[in-house]
Amino acid sequence: MNNLARTLRDTPLALLSITIALNISWPILQGDTRIVVTILGVISFFLESMTHAFVTRGIRYLLTFMAVVLPLAFAAEVIGVHTGLPFGDYSYSHQLGWMLWDVPLLIPLAWFMMMYPCWLIATAMHKKPIIQIGIAAWLMATWDLFLDPQMVNEGFWLWHTDSGTTTQIPLSNFFGWLLTAAIVFGVLHLVQPKHTVTENNYPLAKFWQADSVPYLAVAWVWLGSFVANIGWFSPFLNQPRTAITGLIGMGVVLVPFYLEQIKLHRAKSAR
Repeated sequence: MNNLARTLRDTPLALLSITIALNISWPILQGDTRIVVTILGVISFFLESMTHAFVTRGIRYLLTFMAVVLPLAFAAEVIGVHTGLPFGDYSYSHQLGWMLWDVPLLIPLAWFMMMYPCWLIATAMHKKPIIQIGIAAWLMATWDLFLDPQMVNEGFWLWHTDSGTTTQIPLSNFFGWLLTAAIVFGVLHLVQPKHTVTENNYPLAKFWQADSVPYLAVAWVWLGSFVANIGWFSPFLNQPRTAITGLIGMGVVLVPFYLEQIKLHRAKSAR
């Protein structure tokens, strides 16, 4: 496993680069090509999170994370689609590929891809589990402030009211994300091996660099989504309300976190 970890040590950065390239190309594409790029972007981000967890923390950590996040996220979506709880009344289209019980199999991968770096940020920011869970859940819920309007506009899923379908996203969706993410992170805290990155599991890299790729991934999602939505001319999305709410929502956590990371980087580089 150590040899495999050494072999794959640069893979997370390569996959993040692919994800960014796919995200940048997304607005200028149309039709089926845009749908394919959407799916590939989720898969590449998922693989980046997965390989990073393996390379830096080992196979047991990765398998435990997957065993918690994937089934619980899928179960939450199945319950949500069929009952309206806790997110609201919504349904998925068939554009995102294979479906099981009316939920695309891609969706749990999307939960995993973002839950992993959010958890790393939360655990780096605070030592108390309840606060870690709160931070990570907040990041997931505020990420959806960007995600949901974009995906609804693409027709990947639909919201329903008594008068029919709508692009208006109910407030219950935000609190549903917050609650669901908190439950998943809570379970993860209880069962995840208490394991931190060491030089032994991330050889050939400076210690402070070990989690830089997932930190960069979240920074890209945050700032890239803001730029994509705030732009008022093609190919930008011209959704200023989405841009500002997502920027502020995630920024409450990410601004102090990244400022602290910059300070740590400078201190360690000076040694």
